Amino acid sequence: MEFVLTMENYNFQAKGNVVPFNNPVISIGLEKQWKSWTFQLQAFIKPRLKEVFYKPKELEFGVGVGIKHKFWK
Repeated sequence: MEFVLTMENYNFQAKGNVVPFNNPVISIGLEKQWKSWTFQLQAFIKPRLKEVFYKPKELEFGVGVGIKHKFWK
């Protein structure tokens, strides 16, 4: 079975300005190390500085969790 996607019949255009550096991330976190394990907990907020055409101007926020293991020294 073969799947082929050709872009010959498609024309994608978007109107809008490019806005670099539009989402600063403000975060605070905790990190705990135990033996060869590292546990991380992070809360973040991402305010949008300028409105863009492809997303509503909503405040993004959340929590990140991470677990890491060190396999060698």
